[in-house]
Amino acid sequence: MTEKIESKSETPEAIEPIPFRPAARSRRPGHTRTLKWLLAGTAGAVMIFLCAAAWFVFTARHVTLEITPQADRIEIDGGLPTLKIGSHHLMRPGRYTLNAEKQCYQPLQREFTISDAETQSIRAAMIQLPGKLALEIHPGGATPASLTGLRVFVDDVALAESTITPLEVPAGSRRIWISADRHQDYSADLAIQGCGVLQTHRADLLPDWSAVSINSIPTGATVAVDGKVEGKTPLRMELTAGTYAVELSLAAYQAWWTRLTVQADQAIAIEDVVLQPANGRLTVTSTPSGATVLAGTHYAGRTPLTIALSSNAEHTLRISKTGYTSSERRVTLEPGMDKRLAVTLEAREGVVRFRVTPADAELAVDGRTIGRPPANMRLLAVEHRIVISKPGYQTHRTRITPRPGFDQEIRIVLKKEGAATPTPDGKITAANGYTLQLIRPRTFTMGSSRRQQGRRANETLRAINLTRPFFMGIHEVTNAQFRQFQSEHRSGAFKMQSLSGPRQPVVQVTWEQAALFCNWLSAKESLPPVYEKSGSGVIVAKPTGAGYRLPTEAEWEFCARLRDNRVTAKYPWGEGFPPPDRAGNFADRSARDLLATTLKGYNDDYPVSAPTGQFTASPQGIFDLAGNVAEWCQDYYSIYSYKSDQVTVNPTGPAEGRHRIVRGSSFKHAGISELRSAYRDYSDDKRDDLGFRVCRYAE
Repeated sequence: MTEKIESKSETPEAIEPIPFRPAARSRRPGHTRTLKWLLAGTAGAVMIFLCAAAWFVFTARHVTLEITPQADRIEIDGGLPTLKIGSHHLMRPGRYTLNAEKQCYQPLQREFTISDAETQSIRAAMIQLPGKLALEIHPGGATPASLTGLRVFVDDVALAESTITPLEVPAGSRRIWISADRHQDYSADLAIQGCGVLQTHRADLLPDWSAVSINSIPTGATVAVDGKVEGKTPLRMELTAGTYAVELSLAAYQAWWTRLTVQADQAIAIEDVVLQPANGRLTVTSTPSGATVLAGTHYAGRTPLTIALSSNAEHTLRISKTGYTSSERRVTLEPGMDKRLAVTLEAREGVVRFRVTPADAELAVDGRTIGRPPANMRLLAVEHRIVISKPGYQTHRTRITPRPGFDQEIRIVLKKEGAATPTPDGKITAANGYTLQLIRPRTFTMGSSRRQQGRRANETLRAINLTRPFFMGIHEVTNAQFRQFQSEHRSGAFKMQSLSGPRQPVVQVTWEQAALFCNWLSAKESLPPVYEKSGSGVIVAKPTGAGYRLPTEAEWEFCARLRDNRVTAKYPWGEGFPPPDRAGNFADRSARDLLATTLKGYNDDYPVSAPTGQFTASPQGIFDLAGNVAEWCQDYYSIYSYKSDQVTVNPTGPAEGRHRIVRGSSFKHAGISELRSAYRDYSDDKRDDLGFRVCRYAE
């Protein structure tokens, strides 16, 4: 509001300025003091805050949070508040809780502790949310509703067994494996997106079975698969993949059997199996028992026995026993018929003449004392043990088999005691100075298993029982010893290296020459010869007497593999390969100029055959069972089938054959595959490196 002021005088008054002075304020004592305290408190609080901040900065630790993948939101609870500077957090030592969130990942919550270290890192990984997998399973040869035993695995972890859609599957690369009864396993590699995304996968299961049909003539036969009856022919069945034993059986008919291999989803039809009439059963007895029975040309066994024979057909049976006349019978059996056949065999005898010096010696036959040897004696035509003895003389033992119509003679001069008797260590010395060692054998396994390294295809395992003690030559026969028998023999040379040294083993000897040498040695001691002439050749006399002979293959291997009173050694020197030093004369470094292949790292200093007895002997004192020269054996060569339940007693090989067995190694081949103790080979009598050693029965 403006106030209007009017003057009463006509002459105006002069207006002069007056200096302005503000009015004095009233100063109250209380108000002033409050202001001062407020200012002081604020300053103190600021100072405390600054000190606390400085203390936090200087005492906090530099912490790096590494979260994989990077989170959308991060919170840290616990302890004092944190301060983030760039990529680091300033945090006081203590316990905290990390909370992180990211889309498509499970919330992360993790407790951690900050220590007193200046710098620290906290690492954490976030787990992606699983995906959803819908499996469309299409079984081959069945409907989904009939599918049984369904199982689903993800990375070898079972997820479900019956309800399988949808499945929660962790994100990433996953291997799906599905199994179901009667179907082949199914597997696939899938990339699971995760984050709850639904994916669909089709799985086609292939059948693991096939339809098998079988029929027979006549029909109605019972069908058994692996012993389980499945029905009667004609029959259709379903079998899973695999191998089965299928048998058809019908009364009055022989069982029919086959091994059937079933492949998945490949039908098999076995049509018109013709069943044969059932066999008859024939029980054969003989007097005496133990006779051999042949049905046609097939060995049936020894009496008494029961054999099966095809029905409605005539069979020829031959019953024989050594020392008796053979008997022949013809029989016909009806299907399923049981019949008995009793046969009495007529004894066959031969005449044995005895020419014994001194004449008052005592004779024992098969353990039965006879008295003074008669001039002639009739004996059953079987092998007999003959013992002729007299006090003050060495006892003479031999074996003989009389032959009806062919008289045989035993001519023997007993030696005074002290001549050629075994020493305490079991050695004897032949008339020409050759030394032999007593061996007491027993049952052992001959040959090599399929798992043994270096095994040859013609080697098999056989259970062998050697029942007769024998003497084995401790050395191979030398050139000097053989020349006492054939003075003109020369062993020749190999690539200018002589093989004819007097102490070197004799070589370039045929089997017949070795056999006749043994007969010569037997004659020098009045022993019955083991070999006899047959046409232009030489054969082994039956039975084998007590004279000198070649060792059988079984005897040779028994000596080569005997260690610690057990026949277990792989090699004549033991178990390991290559052979140790001084194990034998092999194709070694000294023979490298003569041979294409030698035994690496081995040196025996003999480029060809070595004098006998130069290397380590076997535990029985026998030399050169490994190395030096290959040696003839008594047997003919043959391949024997393995039968776990069969024991062969004193084997001598087949009755006849094209080749004789050679054992051991030769100086031209040793050190390669021939080093194995179970080595079996044969020769056509034309090899030039064959020698031998001598053997004889001890009784």
